[in-house]
Amino acid sequence: MNTNESSEKRSIAGDCRHSRKRYPARQIGLDAAEYFRRRKPFEVFQKAVCNLIVLLLLVTTADGVRAAQIGSPKEAQKDCAVPIPLRTKRPGAGGEPTKVHVGFVAIDLTDIDDATQTFNVDFHILIRWVDPRLSAEMLGHSLEGCRIGLHDIWNPEFRMVNKREAIKHFEDTVSVDPAGTVTYRQRVLGRFSARLNLRDFPRDTQELSVQIASTLDPGEVVFVPDTKLTGKLQDFSISGWEVGPGEPETGIIDVPLIERKFPSYTYRFHATRHVGYYLWTIIFPLGLIVFMGWTVFWIDPVHLGPQLGTATAAIFTLIAFRLAIGRLLPAVEYLTRLDKFIVGSSVLMFAALGEAILTCSLAARGNHLLSTRIDRWARPIYVLTFTAVVVYSFFI
Repeated sequence: MNTNESSEKRSIAGDCRHSRKRYPARQIGLDAAEYFRRRKPFEVFQKAVCNLIVLLLLVTTADGVRAAQIGSPKEAQKDCAVPIPLRTKRPGAGGEPTKVHVGFVAIDLTDIDDATQTFNVDFHILIRWVDPRLSAEMLGHSLEGCRIGLHDIWNPEFRMVNKREAIKHFEDTVSVDPAGTVTYRQRVLGRFSARLNLRDFPRDTQELSVQIASTLDPGEVVFVPDTKLTGKLQDFSISGWEVGPGEPETGIIDVPLIERKFPSYTYRFHATRHVGYYLWTIIFPLGLIVFMGWTVFWIDPVHLGPQLGTATAAIFTLIAFRLAIGRLLPAVEYLTRLDKFIVGSSVLMFAALGEAILTCSLAARGNHLLSTRIDRWARPIYVLTFTAVVVYSFFI
């Protein structure tokens, strides 16, 4: 094929490809059959060139990625392999239990839910143990700098016992130094269950704990608190509570159902509820309603309508208030301190209503002097009784 013919064919192919409408085949002196006969070989040639260019680009990119993954010759030759027997057998098997050091840093405590008896906590945990078999001397090479999966080596098989749900921020990997010290780090944001004793609500102090246990026997693993890496990072963001820094504790969980015991590590918080919110939203308003009922003793019994109207209005106000504060009270089967106060106040106000009915009845039958005397005695008795309800509810 000569040069002139090749140029002509390229020109025809280009013109037809980019602007078929502007330069149809009949305008360049070619019938349809001749046009397509000449056009097809050059399209195939053009596609072949394009495919070759794409292939070269892919090969170049793959070489670059491979070079980036390999890195330096030292990293390429890094041996992070752990022999299979070291993944299942405990270091020092048959001897003393493996000491597992635990550091617990509380980052934040965001919520305590009385209804579900749970709390939300954000913490960082560090767990370390020594496996001499993973040391550079015993293994023949150092594992320092390797990212090893937690389950790719022997580990104490620890679990969070009272976890409801949790989010882990990091992968479950460990690091190993040349001496064979294995370190596991994790940050956890989770919801944990707690057995809340609400009998002193709202003047209660609760014990909140994050409990970790090993599925191995106490003769194989023993937990040791790492006091240098344990504590409270900052003031917690939770409102309505005063939470201390917490303290670690180790022990053994006994499960009689399966006749087994498990070593455990527990980090305990002590949280004291602030009573101010409940004082101003429940206790003080309820006290005003109670003294609203007290005013019936100051109305002359001959005025039947005002006296009974005031007493019944106080009762209806109490009922409406009780319905409004229902969501603020924990739903438990026993009476809390605040429940005792509400029940005592309610009984006192119904007693005032009964007294008003009695004095009005006496006055209507002509015993005005007796009804007045009863009202006079009821005034201090009502106040003293209410004081006794307050003292019994919150201080005894």
